[in-house]
Amino acid sequence: MSKEETLMLKLLSLLIVFTLVILTGCEAKQTDLLPLATPMPTSGKLAPELIITASASIANLNSKIDDIEIASEALQRKISFNVYLPPGYDAGKQYPVLYSMYGYGGTRNYIFGSMGLDQVTDRLIKAGSINPLIIVSPDYGNSFGVNTKPGQGVNPGSVDEGSYEDYLIKELIPYVDSHYSTAPAKESRYIGGFSMGGYAALFLGFSHPELFSKIGGHSASIWDYSVNDEYAGQRDWLYPTEALRNLRDPFRLADTRSLGSVQVYLDAGESDGLAVVDEKLYNLLKAKQIPAEWHTSPGGHATSYWSSHFEDYLNFYSGKTKIPATHQEIWKFQTDGRISSTPLVYNDSLIFGSDDHKLYSVNESSGQAQWSFEADSSIRSNPQSSGDLIIFQSNAGTVYAVNATSGKRKWSFATTVQQGEQDQWDYYDSSASIDKDTVYIGSADHNVYALNALSGTEIWHYKASGAVKSTPVYDDNSVYFGDWEGSLYALDKKTGVKQWTFATEPNGRHKAIQSTPALHDGVIYLAGRNFKLYAILASSGKQLWELTTPAWVASPIYVNGVIYVGNSNGNFVEAVDAKSGISIWKFFTKGNVLSAPLFDKDQLIFGSGYAYEGTQNEDYLYTIDAASGQLTWKISTDKIHSAAAINHDVIYYTGFDQALHAIK
Repeated sequence: MSKEETLMLKLLSLLIVFTLVILTGCEAKQTDLLPLATPMPTSGKLAPELIITASASIANLNSKIDDIEIASEALQRKISFNVYLPPGYDAGKQYPVLYSMYGYGGTRNYIFGSMGLDQVTDRLIKAGSINPLIIVSPDYGNSFGVNTKPGQGVNPGSVDEGSYEDYLIKELIPYVDSHYSTAPAKESRYIGGFSMGGYAALFLGFSHPELFSKIGGHSASIWDYSVNDEYAGQRDWLYPTEALRNLRDPFRLADTRSLGSVQVYLDAGESDGLAVVDEKLYNLLKAKQIPAEWHTSPGGHATSYWSSHFEDYLNFYSGKTKIPATHQEIWKFQTDGRISSTPLVYNDSLIFGSDDHKLYSVNESSGQAQWSFEADSSIRSNPQSSGDLIIFQSNAGTVYAVNATSGKRKWSFATTVQQGEQDQWDYYDSSASIDKDTVYIGSADHNVYALNALSGTEIWHYKASGAVKSTPVYDDNSVYFGDWEGSLYALDKKTGVKQWTFATEPNGRHKAIQSTPALHDGVIYLAGRNFKLYAILASSGKQLWELTTPAWVASPIYVNGVIYVGNSNGNFVEAVDAKSGISIWKFFTKGNVLSAPLFDKDQLIFGSGYAYEGTQNEDYLYTIDAASGQLTWKISTDKIHSAAAINHDVIYYTGFDQALHAIK
């Protein structure tokens, strides 16, 4: 026997042993539902079941996507689907499964290709935010996931007819359960989809509540025969008779079927024409006492909207966090005006301003007023303390110092403000930044002032190009602030002489800097309305990096090498590496995040609040893990545009409901 023949014989022996080991391992995995489909070998490759078993037998630190083709008896043809295996997939464990359904005109590759669901899932699993899961993206044409026959309804010209429900329910699910390490009970099986896929998920989930525990309709294409109905041709094809409508319409199924303990997640963008109809389904589910939630936020019927909410969807399907009911309001103090002033903890008091022109001192234990001081206009700055003085600014541009114990005025300093509010989203005035006996504060009269903290007398002032709503920050030598025209300034702290300016690039009409910069170790982290976050050298004004975001950027904070910052219409809080400007994670909310988060005990505490008055949105006070961006808990609130405060483990926040709240 030649050397070549001997080598080939050894390789063949190894292959046989490896195959026997694999097949032996497969025998341990059984299912009550036998698959009707049979795997189809592909040219030059092992049969699909052999490929799957080999990949599943060794835990991989990276995720993997299998592209499988089977012969479907229900459809009488070959059909394909993709299977996402999570990082660390282990054949010895059982995983929940999400069936993710694409929208009209899509393919199985859309979910993991164009949308990138696998990348977000990888990140959340590695961060420990969600439980590892398998995700299946099946091809099902433009079938809406139902069983149809030619001539049963008028084909609008682009739909696919056939026994797709039978394929998905009787063939695909058993195949996945018999070839992968799944937890085959309904409690670990979920289905969700986008647009047409949202309809398919609702139809299949409501038709087979014995198979699914969670159902997601993300901008679901459903109909209620109202003027809001879109794609009526597809509707009439699906519902050619009342009998078929009763079998296929999610409204009819929700109204007539016993759905048991199934949980339903519905959402749509505010500018999506389907939002009205989807919310009607939510209202029906709630009336039927079926566990359901409804979410809406800025966005349309588009991939960009869905992908921006992947974290929400995955937390619904496979999230680890259960929101505790332990955080409750212990008292509320009511004022007569909306509040965008962050409360100051001073001894045993909370001190804050309101649009009712008053500065309040409230006892932290009882929630009762200790004193109030009436200013000349709304108070939208954050009060600061200097010894026994509380220093703040009114919207009319008057800087006040009052006694912290009595609330009596010590001094005031008037600036010449022609227009307090620069636009309808101008919620904040510059707050005092106090260095020993010197107060640095900006004004809408375009000036930054240095004042004596004890007397209120002016030391110097510097005139900028626009209104100064930004709160100054300082180091040993300089004072830094932004103005309404989009420039960052560095001034000599003692003289007020300009050292340098950094002009940001406007984003159309968006250019103002209203946020407070974060300053750490010689670097200024600056956020603006021009949709950008910057890192700038304090010594020279040289830009180190910039990060472009979807909307206005709120005041950042620096903690342990990470910048934490909110975003307005992006509806998220983001963690950014301070050295590189690279995003670490995003936590998506249901409303704008316009103020800085509070860092406490490795948690971030912040509120959301939609920026447009007269609108209704889901707003919350959130606490999330700073390392992972994972939700810890949240409570429903009115709009919050101010930062929270904490003392003795009690969280204090103010809102547009005109109140100061204490939460524990």
